[in-house]
Order: sequence, then C-alpha cells, then structure tokens
Amino acid sequence: MSLAGIDTNFTLPPRFYTSTEIFEEELSRLIGDVAARRLSQFALKAVEWARGARRAAGENIAEYLQEESRDLVNKPELEEFLHGVDTLRETADRVDARIARLEQRLKGSA
Repeated sequence: MSLAGIDTNFTLPPRFYTSTEIFEEELSRLIGDVAARRLSQFALKAVEWARGARRAAGENIAEYLQEESRDLVNKPELEEFLHGVDTLRETADRVDARIARLEQRLKGSA
C-alpha cells in the first residue's frame, strides 16, 4: 500500500528474545504454558537467591579472614601501614642526604 508516495508495507524488526524466554517457550511445548511460566519464574528466583548467597558468602569469608583469623589486613590498617612506610622512607631519605652533606664537609676540611 502506498500513501502519498510513502510505502506503508513494512515489517517491524524481529524482537530479540532472552534465553529465559526461549527456555520458557520450549518448556511450554512439553508441560504447558502455565506450568512452564511458573517453573521459569521459580528458576529465575532460584538464580537470584544463589547470586545473593554467593555475594553474602564472599562478604562473610572476607570478614572472617580480616577480623577473626587476621589472615587478611583490613583497609584502614593497610592505609596506616603504608603511611608509616612512606614516612619512614622520607625520613631515611633525609638522613641519607644529611650524611652526604656531612661527608662533603669532611672531605672539604681534610
């Protein structure tokens, strides 16, 4: 069909389906639409729960290693240690420069 020179015969691009939708569609052929929908929703919730459980377990393990067993250093302690290392390095550089100046004085007076 044409309307004032504009072609109105066009098709919409195909919709991209998620893997869940494809799974649900295939499953519905075997067990029916309602059962496939419920099983698909259950599977999605189970995956969400598993992700949350994995995240919580990771956080708990990290907390145990930092606070209980002290195998890992927590961030404030690490920052304090690194600040101490920087301070020590600066002090050592100043002492080294002072020693170098003193050596120069000794060579000049000898």
